[in-house]
Amino acid sequence: ITFIKLNNWASRFSGQVSADTMAAKLLATPGSERVRGHLRSKNAMRIGFLGDSQMDPRHWSTPAPFPDIVGAVLKQLDPGMEVVNAGVGGDDSGEALERMDEDLIAHKPDITFVLLGGNDASHWGDPEPAVTPEQFRINITEIVRRIRAVGGRAGLMTYPLVRFAMSGLP
Repeated sequence: ITFIKLNNWASRFSGQVSADTMAAKLLATPGSERVRGHLRSKNAMRIGFLGDSQMDPRHWSTPAPFPDIVGAVLKQLDPGMEVVNAGVGGDDSGEALERMDEDLIAHKPDITFVLLGGNDASHWGDPEPAVTPEQFRINITEIVRRIRAVGGRAGLMTYPLVRFAMSGLP
């Protein structure tokens, strides 16, 4: 299940149910047995999410952004799984970079999914954007470097809008 599909699926229940309820609904859908089998074979781990409003539980249009739904699914399958949700609505990549050591790295996630770029790209036509496409590349590269420096892995997620800015990333 991709996070985009999960995000789209969860938006149908916007404002209606909690992450635990959504996780139960998700685990009851056809085809979820394959996902359950795959996840049960994994060792307990800490999964981080670093991003903007798409991850922020205080800013998203539902009481359960997809990192919280992922966490609820994982906890139902293995109580040892942990999710660190470091999403802050409105953040651009520079702001996320500034706060990531305290909000994310301090928790030493095994893998971190990074979803940034929408707030950066929304200003790229402005005369002086806060984050240029080149600075976005530099910021994302540094985010990945810091995640790897503590032994973690990084999974980059992006909006179709900013794919061109991702060239040259490690």
